[in-house]
Amino acid sequence: MLARKDIRFMPELGFDREKVLVIHKAPHADQLIDHVLARLEESGKLKPCANKPSSRQKRRATLETILANMILSTSDDSWLNASVRQRIYYSRRDGQYSNHPVDSRFSHVEQLLIIDAFAAVGFIRHEKADRAISGLGKSSSFVATEEMTSILGTYPVSTLALSFNTPLVIVKDEGKKMMKKLPRDLTKQVAQLEEQMKLIRDHVSWQDIGLIDGNCKDVTLDVLANVIKRNGPRGNEGSNQTCSVYDTEGEDCYYEASAMALRQRTYLYRVYNNGSLEQGGRLFGHWIQRISKEDRKWAVLNGRQTIGLDYSAVQPHIIYALADKPVPEGDVYELDGIHDFNIKIAKKLMLIMFNCKSRSGAVLAMLKHDGERAREGKAWGLTREVINEYIEGLIRKHPAIADNFFSGIGLKAQNIESNIAVRVLLKLIGQDIACIPIHDCFIVGAQNKAALARAMDEAAEEEIGRRIPWKQEY
Repeated sequence: MLARKDIRFMPELGFDREKVLVIHKAPHADQLIDHVLARLEESGKLKPCANKPSSRQKRRATLETILANMILSTSDDSWLNASVRQRIYYSRRDGQYSNHPVDSRFSHVEQLLIIDAFAAVGFIRHEKADRAISGLGKSSSFVATEEMTSILGTYPVSTLALSFNTPLVIVKDEGKKMMKKLPRDLTKQVAQLEEQMKLIRDHVSWQDIGLIDGNCKDVTLDVLANVIKRNGPRGNEGSNQTCSVYDTEGEDCYYEASAMALRQRTYLYRVYNNGSLEQGGRLFGHWIQRISKEDRKWAVLNGRQTIGLDYSAVQPHIIYALADKPVPEGDVYELDGIHDFNIKIAKKLMLIMFNCKSRSGAVLAMLKHDGERAREGKAWGLTREVINEYIEGLIRKHPAIADNFFSGIGLKAQNIESNIAVRVLLKLIGQDIACIPIHDCFIVGAQNKAALARAMDEAAEEEIGRRIPWKQEY
C-alpha cells in the first residue's frame, strides 16, 4: 500500500449528481452544499451574494469544488473515513486556475472568500503562505476539522460519485488559451457538439474499467501512481494539471491519494484548436488515456477481458483521402536508403511535417522531441543531418501528398480523425456496447471485437469515403 500524503487542489473536481443518487438514494450533494452555504452566510463570515442568479450559481459551483476536494482528502479508498484527513494545498495567486478546463462558474475569487470563511467558522485548519514564496513547492493549505468531517458524514458523497466538471467542448485560441467567450457564429455549433458529447460522456463514464494483472490483482492505483510520478507537475493534454501531490518540504511525492483522484477521471470532452471547429477536436479526459500500451493490456471492462483495435497510420491515410490519391502499398513509414533506419523516427517525423509550417520548424520540433526522450534515457541521438535525411526519404516516398508537408494540415486531419472516433462511439452506443476511446484506438470487451471492427470500417467510409486499415493493439 502506498503512503497517504497531502493532495493538490483540483478546481475541476465536483459531484456527479446521478451517481450520488444511485449510490445514496438521496440528493446528498445539493443538501451538503445548502447546509454548508447556510452555515457560512448565517455566521456573517461570508457575505451574501449580490442579488443575481449568476452570482449565486458561481458561489455554489465554487463551494462544490472545495467540498469535493475535501471529500477526497477525507476518504479511505471510496468512502468517508474520519481518521483520514489529508492537507489540501492550493494557490492564492491571481489567475492561478484561469486556464483549467473547469465549469465556467468556478471563481478563484469566490474560492478564497469561502476558504477564509471556512477557517473563520472552524471548518478547517488553515495555513496561508507568504505570497512572495508561494509556488509549486510551498503554497497555502488547509485540512478539515472534526466538525467539518462530521458534516461530510451527515450528507455522504463517496469518491465514486466525484466527477471532473470539465466543459463538454473546449475551444482554444491561437495562443493555446481556452476561449471563455465564444464568437456568436461558434456558439450554436458548439451547442450541437455538446449534445453529442453529453450522450458519449454519460455512456462512457458509467463503464467499470480497471487493470488486473496476471495474478488477478487490481493494480489500477499502483499504475496511476506511477503515471503521476513519471509526469510530475506537468499537465495532460496541455490544459489540465496532473493530480500530483507534494509534501510539506516542497519535494515531489506521488501517492495513492492522487491516484485515487486520477481514477475518477472518466469524463470525456473534446478540445479544438486555433478558434476553429475544423482543427483538432480529439477526445480527452479518461484516465485510461494516460497509461502505456503495455499497461492497457491489463484492462478489464465491466468484468470482461478486453481487446484494443486502432487505426494504422490514420493521419497519412486521411490526407491521402483528402488528396483523392491511393496510399502506397506496404508500411507508409518504411523508407529506403537510410542508414540504420528506425521506423519510429519516420513515424514521429511524418506527423511533425504535417503539423509544422516550415521545414526548419519541423527539424527544431524533432530535435526538441529527441531532447525530451533523452531525459527519459530513450534518446535517438538525432542530428540535423539525420533529420533532413529522413525528411528527404519521406518526400520521395510520398510525392502524391508532398505539398501537404509543412502546410499545417495536421490539425485538420486530426479533426477528421476525431470525427471518425465520435462516429465509432455513437455506433457502439447504439448497440449498447461499452467502449473507451484513446484517440484512434478503442477498447472493448473481447466478445465485441467484430462489432468494433465493423463500426471502425463504417465510420471511416462515412467520413472520408474509404476504409482505414486497423490492427489489434493487444
